[in-house]
This record gives sequence, C-alpha cells and structure tokens, in this order.
Amino acid sequence: MKQNSAPRLPSGELYLMTDIVRERERALNEKLASSGLSLPEWRILRIIHSYSEAIPMSIVIEHSQSDRSTIGRTVEKLVNKGWVEKLPAPNDKRAFLIRRLDAVAEIYRKAYDVVTKHDTGMLGKLSADERALLTECLIKLSEA
Repeated sequence: MKQNSAPRLPSGELYLMTDIVRERERALNEKLASSGLSLPEWRILRIIHSYSEAIPMSIVIEHSQSDRSTIGRTVEKLVNKGWVEKLPAPNDKRAFLIRRLDAVAEIYRKAYDVVTKHDTGMLGKLSADERALLTECLIKLSEA
C-alpha cells in the first residue's frame, strides 16, 4: 500500500520506547491471565506489596500508570476477589487505605515470577554494558 504525502507515521526513539512498552504490556497481560490477573490488577498488587502496612490510595495513584477511575475499578475487583481489603483512613472519612490479604500471596508470587522471567528475557538480549548505557540514557531522559 502506498503512503500518501500527509505527515509520516510516528517514528524515532520515543515512539520506539512506546512501542516496546506496548508490546511488553500485551505479552504480560496474556501471561498474567493464567494466574487470573489482568495487567492493571498486577500493577496495583505490585505497589501494595511494596509496603508492609495498609497504604492510602494516593500512594497507589502516585506509582500507577493508570488513571484514577481505572485504579478505583481495579481496586474494587481486587476487593471482590478477596485479595485486598479497604480500611477507613484514620484522618479522612472519605478516604480509605488498602492492604493485601494473605489469600493473594501465592498468586502474587507466581505473577511476580512470570513478570520477572519476561523482563529478564527482554533485557537478556543486551550485554551488561548495553544495559548500563540504556539505564544511563533513560535516567537522562527522565530528568529532561
């Protein structure tokens, strides 16, 4: 198919980064489904598991890649599955804290292994020097 003279399709380094992330998300969504998880559920569980105590939604929102409404719906799904619980926030009657439940421990461990294996496979295509350079470049871009 011949491309017309309109502006070209997106390309370049930033588009390539987006494409890599999109492909990773597609692959992880497929792989996590075997654990009964969606990618948004995994992301929230990963954040919650980084803390030993119940955390406010603001922390989840701060570290999440999703918008507030998606986060809210996803937390409700996790509550309905019995994997997390919502607790009243001590200083704000409108807010709540979220805490992981023991019922999700094995599911989380398996999902963590799936994600780690996938990411290790992706990054394994790079030498140690290439990985160090990639990290250096990404840090530089994140500070731009």
